Amino acid sequence: MMGHRIILLGHSAGVYFPINDLPCVSRFLIEFTMVAKGLWNTHLDERMVVLDLSVAAASVRRSEWSLQEEALKYSSNRIP
Repeated sequence: MMGHRIILLGHSAGVYFPINDLPCVSRFLIEFTMVAKGLWNTHLDERMVVLDLSVAAASVRRSEWSLQEEALKYSSNRIP
């Protein structure tokens, strides 16, 4: 990728992992909660239900493995 201007697009913290050492000119964070306050508040009850479910799912999601193969198997079998 030498000689190219690289711009990374990613969701949440994924834009910074696992290629932190990649020489890029910019990184864009795409986060569904990044909306104008007025728009966010328009459907606040519905948004909070989804946000609470997302937090609960992330809280029980496994994030550490002793072997790379275990991590690959786990990631390959789960729905994004």
